[in-house]
Parts: sequence; structure tokens; C-alpha cells
Amino acid sequence: MKTNQLKFWLLIGGVAVTLIVIAVFTMYRSGANDGETISTLSNEQYEQWRQSGMDDPALSEESQRIFGDVAANYDNLLEQARTGRVDLVVVLWELRRKCGDGMELDHCNMLILQYLKNSIAPPDNTAVVELFRKYLAYEETMMAYTMPSGISDAERHQLLMEKRRELLGLEATDLFFGFEAAQFDFAESFVEFRNSTANMPPEKRIAAYEDLRKKMYGQYYEALREKEPAFDTYTMEMELRSNSLASMSTAEQSAQTRAVRERYFGRDGADRMAAVDRQLADEQQREDTYRAAEADFLRQNAGLSESEKKQALSKLRVQILGAEEAEAYARREELAQASK
Repeated sequence: MKTNQLKFWLLIGGVAVTLIVIAVFTMYRSGANDGETISTLSNEQYEQWRQSGMDDPALSEESQRIFGDVAANYDNLLEQARTGRVDLVVVLWELRRKCGDGMELDHCNMLILQYLKNSIAPPDNTAVVELFRKYLAYEETMMAYTMPSGISDAERHQLLMEKRRELLGLEATDLFFGFEAAQFDFAESFVEFRNSTANMPPEKRIAAYEDLRKKMYGQYYEALREKEPAFDTYTMEMELRSNSLASMSTAEQSAQTRAVRERYFGRDGADRMAAVDRQLADEQQREDTYRAAEADFLRQNAGLSESEKKQALSKLRVQILGAEEAEAYARREELAQASK
């Protein structure tokens, strides 16, 4: 597994959140004229609402109508955020999506604050409202912030975290971005871990990997374990065992792989995975056969025109691979050529 691929897998959750934010913010900006700035929430509007006791009957009625069916449990929301079980940025943007593209963003934000105030029991409701108000101010500032060019991912992440702490404070930064920061730090640490433990016995390497996760994720470790799909855990274990497996015979590799699969997915799951392995191996063998036949054909028929070669090779693919697999193979080859 390439290090860049691994870091991508580790950070994909954060990337997915970022894409949601960009997509929904674009939805709100789409109605604005070129050059127009959309304020997320005016200080005056917020202060008037806060001084009224955070109780606007019209806002309450509208917010209940829009968000009343949101399938979210806001009990102990702050504690869930502290342990990584809830992503507060996702909570905000899931609520924003309920507002629809015809609503101004600042009004949607006011409805969300009113909904949070009404749906969370005191005194946590006022704490949550103030926390999200901080985030709204941070969000508006960051929309105009430009990262320096020509810096590394690590430098970019460091600047971003510094800006977050400056605008939000340490506690709010941890609540909104603590789990994301732990993901990034772990990904950076794993690069060194992967290299330094390459020759470690697999069982010790797996235990060391789990110790590293406990250390780097800290308070988020249990939430990480709860969220992690079994297939991801299995894939990582097989990666950590890869050096040991490479030194085994084919029979030993098969037995070891089978044992790990049964531990994660049971006997039936291991059977299904073995069947997929056989199918992929058969497909690969047919492709190898076709590639050899293609090379032999081209060598023996160099004088044919390009159209004649293309037509003959199409028939040869169907003959060796079958119609459906031949079509899929041709599409992959066209994509590969286009990417070059």
C-alpha cells in the first residue's frame, strides 16, 4: 500500500466533510450577484435575539417546522463532540441542508440557533448556541482567508490549526476540529511507524500499531473504534502482515489469510472473499492470455491498417474474454490511454 493512498484513506472523513461544506455553501452563494458577500449572521441580528432571551416565537415555529424531523440526538452533544462521537460541523451542515436553496444563509443560521436552543435542555442549550455562534464568526472570516502558496500539507495544516485557535479559542477548536486534527497527526506518525516496524513480527507490529492509535487519538480512540468498519480494520491488519506474508509459501499465505478473514467475517464471509479471489484470479489470467495473444497478433500482422487491427483485436478480445468482459477491458484501456 502506498503511503499517499493510506493518508488519503485516513483523512477521507475530513475531506468528505469539506466537500459537503463547499457544496452547500455554493448552494447559498449561487443566488448572489458577482462580487456580493453573503454574511453568515450579523452581530446586530444575533445580539437582538440573544437579549430577547433567545426566544423568538416566529423563529421557533419556523425552526420546528423545518428541523423537527431531523434524525439527530442532541442529548449530551458537547460530551459526544469531546469524544469524537459527533462532528459538530456535520451537525451544522446537515441542518443547513434542511433550509433549502431558497433561503438566505443568515436566516437559516438564526433558525438553527433557535432550534438548538429549543431542542437542548438547559443549561447546555445556551452553551451550544454560543459555541455555534463562535463557529459562524470563524466560518465567515475563513471564507476570505487565503493560504500561502507553495507550502507543504503539514505547514498548511499547522497554519489552519493556528488560525482556528486564534478565532475560536482552544476549547471550541477541540470541540469542532479535535478529531480531524488527531486524524492528521496520526497519518503523519504512521509514515514513520510503517517504515520503522517493517521487520517486526506481525503480532507485535499489530499491537504496536494499536498502541500508536491510542496515543495519537487519545480521547477519540474509543469513538474511532466504534466507527471503524470491520473491513477497514481487516485491510489494515493485512497491510501490517504484508511483509511477513511475502516471505511465506503460497499455501502458508492462503492459510494465514483465511484465518484472519474468518476472525473478522466468519466462515461464510471468508468463503465469499475466497470466491471473489478466485474470480479475480480467473479474470487476470484471461487478461494475461489476451495480452499475449494481442502482442503475437500485432507482431504477425504489422502490415494491416489501424482499422483492420482494431477490428481484429476486438474479435480476439470477445473470443478470449467474453463479450461483457471484453467491453469492460476496452473501456479501461481507453481510460488509461486518455490519462496519459
